[in-house]
Amino acid sequence: MKKPYFTIVFIISLMFLGISACSSTGRGSKQPPVSDVMARAEDAFNGKKYEKARELLNEVKARDAERKYFARAQIMIADSYFAEGSYPEAVQEYKAFLELHTYHEKAPYAQYGLSRSYFNQVDSVDRGFENIRAARREFKKLLERYPRNPYREPALAKLARCRNMLAEYENYVGSFYYKKEAYEAAVGRFEGLLSDYPGSSVEIDTLFKLGRAYRELGDVEKARKALTRLISEYPSSRQARGARELLKSP
Repeated sequence: MKKPYFTIVFIISLMFLGISACSSTGRGSKQPPVSDVMARAEDAFNGKKYEKARELLNEVKARDAERKYFARAQIMIADSYFAEGSYPEAVQEYKAFLELHTYHEKAPYAQYGLSRSYFNQVDSVDRGFENIRAARREFKKLLERYPRNPYREPALAKLARCRNMLAEYENYVGSFYYKKEAYEAAVGRFEGLLSDYPGSSVEIDTLFKLGRAYRELGDVEKARKALTRLISEYPSSRQARGARELLKSP
């Protein structure tokens, strides 16, 4: 008669032990500290495992109530996209960082990263006009907003390149109109280029084409003015020799 009693006691004891074990396991599966997650994210980033790094960094952002690692995590996400060559995504992440941390110590770095993300999307002058303009705008912002930033020299070099690329684009469009015999449209582009981007890398070619376009329009005086300026400012250029020949011809 006692056996059922001891059986029930035994079963209850097993159930209690099971509950205790589950409770213990629950305590053991507690989330690791945010600092540990950040360390794992940095290891993944340094190992070029960018997708895994972003997964961990997003966890850091979600759990970092004290905002101790938030800014660092956010800029690392942007850097991970940049390292992968995913420049549109990098643009969005650098922008998000700057919107929240305009005067953070890493803000100049983020602004430089944003500028380069636009710059690196330029495939060619004719296909990358909007990105060239955006890159130029962001490089100028870097120099104006953070005048003592450590990226000043490379930023100035890239800004000059953006300026030349914009001039190249205007020359490209003007040349397109010239070939289509739309000379007035060509003149408008060439004159705008010379006004907006003086001393650009395509100024010599632009002056020569401008002189020819005015000749086609029958404006001899403006043609002479453009060609004479070309000869005066760039006397040893190949285009200057062509300009001299044009001035000799009726």
